[in-house]
Amino acid sequence: MSNATPDTAWLTVSGDLTAAGSGAFTIAANAVTTAKINDSNVTAAKLADAVADAVLTATLSAGSETADTITCTLQIKDVQGNNLAAVCMAHWNIADSDYGAGETSQAVTVAYTNGAEWQQLTQHKKAVAFTDATGKLEIDVTHTSANTIYLMCSVAGKVYRVTLAFV
Repeated sequence: MSNATPDTAWLTVSGDLTAAGSGAFTIAANAVTTAKINDSNVTAAKLADAVADAVLTATLSAGSETADTITCTLQIKDVQGNNLAAVCMAHWNIADSDYGAGETSQAVTVAYTNGAEWQQLTQHKKAVAFTDATGKLEIDVTHTSANTIYLMCSVAGKVYRVTLAFV
């Protein structure tokens, strides 16, 4: 490497840099420390892809009633809103009141279209389930009386709920 004066003098690269004969420089592994990064230069946008799958969110929706059954779909997503391509665990509960504690007193049955039950806590009213490999859990809730009940699903500590109005 040459200095900036009219008289050429060759300098040797040292410290955390190495130089190839082509003129390419390489920074040594672990040489860039937090103290060497200017404030505000590592932004959320730069970190988003790296942490997207570590921060989970979800959507929960209910279809229309058909033959006393409503299909509910829980889709796990990453923080950027993309469907998560991974098996996840979700807790679900059916209650008589919106965000209600406890379980429904109604007679309901539950079946899984996508995903699988891991542990049943109360038959057809409360369980822990796994999504399929696409982060989707579909639960078919069947109820034979005209009534409104609520399905709540918990993912990563956040509760999602949907109203199931049977006619």
